[in-house]
Amino acid sequence: MSTIARTLIVVEVMICFGPMSLVLLLGLVIAPMQLQFLFTLGGEGRLGSLILLASVGAGMAGLVALTNVLLWILGPSSTFLGRRWTWLGMLLGILPISMYAFGPVDSIGWRVAGVLPLVCTLHLSYLARAFLFSGQKAGVNPERMR
Repeated sequence: MSTIARTLIVVEVMICFGPMSLVLLLGLVIAPMQLQFLFTLGGEGRLGSLILLASVGAGMAGLVALTNVLLWILGPSSTFLGRRWTWLGMLLGILPISMYAFGPVDSIGWRVAGVLPLVCTLHLSYLARAFLFSGQKAGVNPERMR
């Protein structure tokens, strides 16, 4: 893969995942407070805290899976997770993003911010199809072996 193609893939990931990465960062910042609310509040407060903490955890799993797939696409057979763990991380990461893409949001901007990572995930999955959809072991990139 050429240097220009690699650069364009990184730019695509930055543009598509940028807004949701900021939302994840905000979730990480307020997670300690939500953890306190989980143990001190009752009823609806606990449910809201639990949903936020689960969303942050799922988003982190998705970010790890994104990094793994991106490393496989860009690097010479460099992955740190197996295919099954990558799939699990991708599926978990899609859950909180789908709340913005398909859930009740108050503006088209939030909807676009939720749809862009999903489209990028489809594109990266296509590019990493040899890793994600085959029976090969992690770390072996057949394109690099030619």
